Amino acid sequence: IIGLVSLFFGITVVAYAAPVSFTPGTTISSTAVKNSIDQNKSVATCSAEVLNVALTTTVANINSVSITVPGPGTVLVSGSGTFAVTNSGTAAWEGDVWITDITGTSAGDVRNFWNGPTGLPAGFYSSPLHEQRTFTVAAAGTNTYFMTGRYFGTQVVDVYRSSVCAVFTPN
Repeated sequence: IIGLVSLFFGITVVAYAAPVSFTPGTTISSTAVKNSIDQNKSVATCSAEVLNVALTTTVANINSVSITVPGPGTVLVSGSGTFAVTNSGTAAWEGDVWITDITGTSAGDVRNFWNGPTGLPAGFYSSPLHEQRTFTVAAAGTNTYFMTGRYFGTQVVDVYRSSVCAVFTPN
């Protein structure tokens, strides 16, 4: 184990270096050792917090995070925030949130939704949200992931204080 990194939501990332084989009788350069370690390390990053996004009836970006990975592996993307609505008491509503790698879409089979039925007493309602999804990464490079959302009904649903974190683990 090389080190530990503690992120939002109590996530702890353990960074490690995988064993590397070198051919006997060859000179091992410090560059080769560094490159081997760089290709086998975990990486983590988080977005800036977005204070408020009013969802619309069209899927749109709420927040995003970009992560530069050293090679193939898996990225766990976690998004959080708070659903909120000022309910008139006369109509049903629903807010939906996805984690995706395609901007402005609901691509993916996992979503977080929050709704209220017709007849719910008028007032302000809120609920915490947390969504996560894993993505396979084939090669080194920068990847961007999005928290997207929309609402159904006649009352606008907001997402307050959203953030998105990405944690890369090498194969």
